[in-house]
Amino acid sequence: MFLIEGAILDWGALLLTLEGRVPPEQGGLGYMMFAIAMTAGRLIGDSVTAKFGDFSVLFVGGLVAVAGIAVVLASPFYLGAMAGFVLIGLGSSNVAPVFFRLAGAQKAMPANLAITAVTSMGYAGILIGPAAVGFVANHTGLPNAFWFLAALLFVIPMLAKTVTARS
Repeated sequence: MFLIEGAILDWGALLLTLEGRVPPEQGGLGYMMFAIAMTAGRLIGDSVTAKFGDFSVLFVGGLVAVAGIAVVLASPFYLGAMAGFVLIGLGSSNVAPVFFRLAGAQKAMPANLAITAVTSMGYAGILIGPAAVGFVANHTGLPNAFWFLAALLFVIPMLAKTVTARS
């Protein structure tokens, strides 16, 4: 999830401007929409998670974020692309908090080590991810690199049941 956030931050504006959806001076609007939606989702995240549960938040949130990437890539229009960034932000907003909470509650290892492991993987994603997107984009084009991100993101809903299973 941190990889997606890093990719949106580092590559979202370029995707919007290269694909002709916005003029260069408005390239940052996609990240802005993503960040606003993520903030709003996090503000209501505890109540949503309490009502629907960890599995639903991971499964539905992951699917919504994947759909957001698809909308960004498929929509030739400014408003469609902005709606896609909103979907990515809303869908991904509570995935990391659920992972942190689950890491703290698991019994396979001490909670402090589990949270450290999740944090390390997250920051590795935000640091290495944008460079990897650039590498893929250099060889296949930026839209294809974003399709690759969608495929990676799809792992979250597919593993939601496994991740949320209680030991």
